[in-house]
Amino acid sequence: MQHVDNDILFVQRHLEKESFPGFFEASAGGSALYGEDSKQAVRRELLEETGLVPVELTFSKRTVYKDDNCIMDSYLALVNSPKDTITLQNSETISYQWVAKEKLKAFLETHPVVPRHRLLIETLFLDD
Repeated sequence: MQHVDNDILFVQRHLEKESFPGFFEASAGGSALYGEDSKQAVRRELLEETGLVPVELTFSKRTVYKDDNCIMDSYLALVNSPKDTITLQNSETISYQWVAKEKLKAFLETHPVVPRHRLLIETLFLDD
């Protein structure tokens, strides 16, 4: 999620999560409910996991996982809400941090970030 001032939102996973406990992630995730398209699912998941509603969603890519019978659509979400209005989801996340784009490389080098999210952030914001 990106703020209109270009800062990137990272949320820290709960320490009791089965995978990547305590790692930071740069997304909200989940499954689409019956009748939802991927944009509707993203908006719902972002609201549930951060309390924020994006003003714009830009499609990034679609990944097909044949072994899992799963399709994952990725979007860049743009928000203009006050940065201190993040709502952490109980038992899912424990903290959050907005990172300025000019400090993004240093953040990725010094904080544990879910590898898939690290790669996506590097591709979107650091590759020239």
